[in-house]
Amino acid sequence: MPRNAFLALMVAAFLWLPARPQAPPGARAIEIWHGDRQRVGHLGDAQDDFNLMGRVRPWREVDTLSWKLGQGGEFPLSFRAHRRLVNDGDFNADIPVLRLEPGPNLVTITARFLDGAELTRTVTVVREAGARPLPVRIRWKEVRDPQDVGQYVDGWWGIGEAGLRTRQTGYDRVFLIGERSWRDYEVRTSITIHRVDPETSPVSGGNGVGVILRFAGHATG
Repeated sequence: MPRNAFLALMVAAFLWLPARPQAPPGARAIEIWHGDRQRVGHLGDAQDDFNLMGRVRPWREVDTLSWKLGQGGEFPLSFRAHRRLVNDGDFNADIPVLRLEPGPNLVTITARFLDGAELTRTVTVVREAGARPLPVRIRWKEVRDPQDVGQYVDGWWGIGEAGLRTRQTGYDRVFLIGERSWRDYEVRTSITIHRVDPETSPVSGGNGVGVILRFAGHATG
């Protein structure tokens, strides 16, 4: 039995749901995955950060990309493909949960382009106080928003006919279920492989899928 652990569903390269572009090709845009209003804490404490993910386009025209919380200072965002970022233009803001005030928080993503133009997109992140006591049973066909039952960490996710699926394959697509207070539990689940990518990125180590325990968040640096 695992101890002092919670559950993370890690999909490396093969559960795939077709992605629908959110902006016309070539148009300058900041796309936010999973909606302009998201929440954290309603299912307890899963990890130190809240992850806000999306894509900036066209990335070749971007000089800098950053995020800020409220009227606070800006923090730089990577937008070139490497490890957690599958494609150029993708971004993932690791926002410390302790920086979020109870209730609604405004997070602004700012893209500054090489020609001096600037584009912003503001998202509301609601910090709630909740818990996720055991036992937990998830019926995916009854879930409308995956954030109602877990927490996005990496990747663009969605609900398909077969349940939770990633819209983008790549290195360590991670979705968390549970909280850090969980002790001594058993995991029962089923995983369907819809497609296997013939090639993976150099950092992935090959295709893989499974459940990982004691996920403590991604290391920086």
